[in-house]
Amino acid sequence: MLNQISNENLPVIRCIGIGKSYSEAAEAVQNIDLTVNHGEILVLLGPSGCGKTTLLRLIAGFEVPTNGTLSVGGQLVSMPGTFVKPENRKVGMVFQDYALFPHLNVEKNIKFGLDKTNKSDERVKKILDLVGLNDLLERMPNELSGGEQQRTALARALVPNPTVMLFDEPLSNLDATLRIKIRAEIKEILKQAQVTTIFVTHDKEEALFLADRIAVMNDGKIEQIDSPEQIYNKPSTKFVAEFMDPATFIDIRIEDPHTLITELGTIGVTDPVDSTNGNLQLLLRGNNIILSADNGPSTVDSVEFRGSHYSYTIKLASGKLIVYISRENVLEISQSVSVSIDRTHPLHIYKNGKYESTTMIAPCSKT
Repeated sequence: MLNQISNENLPVIRCIGIGKSYSEAAEAVQNIDLTVNHGEILVLLGPSGCGKTTLLRLIAGFEVPTNGTLSVGGQLVSMPGTFVKPENRKVGMVFQDYALFPHLNVEKNIKFGLDKTNKSDERVKKILDLVGLNDLLERMPNELSGGEQQRTALARALVPNPTVMLFDEPLSNLDATLRIKIRAEIKEILKQAQVTTIFVTHDKEEALFLADRIAVMNDGKIEQIDSPEQIYNKPSTKFVAEFMDPATFIDIRIEDPHTLITELGTIGVTDPVDSTNGNLQLLLRGNNIILSADNGPSTVDSVEFRGSHYSYTIKLASGKLIVYISRENVLEISQSVSVSIDRTHPLHIYKNGKYESTTMIAPCSKT
């Protein structure tokens, strides 16, 4: 094990009511509560400007919070009247541009700032074995590929034995093929080192691959924090659903607790649906609908070839759009089609834009 804290049962990072305001009208981070456990990879995911990088910089100590408390490795590092500088937080940081010293070779970049002791030499050897850079120690940064630069930056951040590793969109400058390769290497290295990690990205595929948990941010707040499977399959808000994948919400009218009226037909459900006041909607994605190429009330709005599949945008009778995926090019633009709901998938119901309940289509339903 390359990284240890005094009590692995305690959160390594704890934010309580952390906020950052640059002015009364500009709240970059709004009263966030967050814990990250030992050895966990937490991904902060969200669109540009949502506050994820600001939150990362608050944890690193590059920004001073406006309010709240923050602890790293059991040490209180920020609260009103107390602020521990970045160099005293035992935090390793990998930046988007890697920030390697151009005049130093790989070995000197990695060893920069370390005490010259036998203990540090042993640590360097372990990290070099871990990241696979032993054959590149004499090379200069401009002689390295993008992936080799990434591993050098990672090694330099790991060598001081940080309590926490922070990544600020480090793969965004790589081409798609290399990005897939490097993210797999990073995940393997972090899991072998058992180092607690926060990783910032706006790439949902990257987040789903890397994360033990994902925190989806929007407008300075965390909309949902959960496992990748729960974030995708049971989003807590319309924003999370639409950010993670194309999503359509159709209105529901309740005839009785076991019968829902929708524009796709009447649906009998296994579990009763609460009929209290509120705007009730059903979440639909392309993987929980069935398309029939007959003369139905919906039409094919667009067709896109994506290499491994075709992506069809279907316009429902209400004018709402839903994306449907097929391996074959079987539909044409303006073609009339019928859309029904796949009875094998759970139905997620939302009230006023927030997750409300889950049910299934009843076996005897005529939909």
